[in-house]
Amino acid sequence: MEVNRKHINREKSGELPDFSQVSRDKVPEEFKWKVSDLYPDLEAWKNDKDAMLNMMAEVDQLADNWTASPTRFYNLYHHISKIEEKQNATFSYVSLMSDTDMANSQWQELKGELHTINVNFEAKLSFIESDIMKLGRNKLKAYIEAEPLLKVYAMDFDKILRMKKHILPAEKERIVAHTQLFSDAPKKAAKVLNDVDMPAPRIKLNDGTYINLNQANYVRYRETQERENRKKVMRSFWKNHSKYRNTHAALLDGNVKNHYFIARTRNYNSCLEAALFKNNITVNVYYNLIETVQNNLTPLHRYMKLKARTLGLQQMTYDDIYASMFPSVARLFTIEEAKQIVIDALNPLGNDYQKDLTKALNSGWMDIYPNKGKRSGAYSNGSVVHVHPY
Repeated sequence: MEVNRKHINREKSGELPDFSQVSRDKVPEEFKWKVSDLYPDLEAWKNDKDAMLNMMAEVDQLADNWTASPTRFYNLYHHISKIEEKQNATFSYVSLMSDTDMANSQWQELKGELHTINVNFEAKLSFIESDIMKLGRNKLKAYIEAEPLLKVYAMDFDKILRMKKHILPAEKERIVAHTQLFSDAPKKAAKVLNDVDMPAPRIKLNDGTYINLNQANYVRYRETQERENRKKVMRSFWKNHSKYRNTHAALLDGNVKNHYFIARTRNYNSCLEAALFKNNITVNVYYNLIETVQNNLTPLHRYMKLKARTLGLQQMTYDDIYASMFPSVARLFTIEEAKQIVIDALNPLGNDYQKDLTKALNSGWMDIYPNKGKRSGAYSNGSVVHVHPY
């Protein structure tokens, strides 16, 4: 408990604790999210997973002649939606655990097991989309009128009908669904490489302080006021990454080829169209966004020139991108100070909002600090219907 108490005291005294080199089990509980709100323990998770498997086994019976009537149609669709709720809950649990301790083989194994179960189930449901397309828009409309409980799924039906030319016959859909067993391997490998396997360089700042330049310290120290330290942080971090450029290139190549496979298999004109179509966005919207940004870069360029003058720089480089424009007022905030600033800033939204916000900030919805083996980057999981977001 000595390690924990030291870091807690730092937080209370206004210093920022650093757990980036600390194993997950040494991080104080008050700084972690409460995964127990989702499942109290692994045994409860296993019980829910078994219940989910039993529900999956019941699909075969419900699928028999399921489009013959509105009632049969609803019974299958509702049953699948209940299975999806359990899929989201069970997968979220192992994801939350594995993402905070990526070197823990138990959670990686359970996550992989569940991924396989879910992919096989999606393949099992490959008949759904083709059956809905055969039913057609008019028959679907009539079914919804006859069984109002189907209204909640109306957007799903519209999406399937809109994607008609990109949905394959059921047997081919089953094959494509099984490619998900390995299609995200490049993304998984990149996460492990960046957050677990890649050694962090150790550098010496100008004041004699040594730091391990992991992802957390890179984000923190690239903003430092002393330019020589910024340069050392930025260049050391990316020089270390460049040692693995061939691995990064291979992973990127695998990911691009996966996008290409999907685009060709589903009859899209390009990978871009394939990525946008499911959200009902045309490629013209994308290109218009790019063009609009390019045509309005002048204010950004003016801002960068002003920032360079304010910082006293003859020429601004990538080392200076994250530096504060006003170093004289730069300061650090503890997590408790940050919470209060957010609560005060959103006061105009009313008492109910304030109450919910305070609960969100103080009830274990957040996992606050980086720790050794924790996934880096932004994080938001709100897919579980019966529990709060993480």
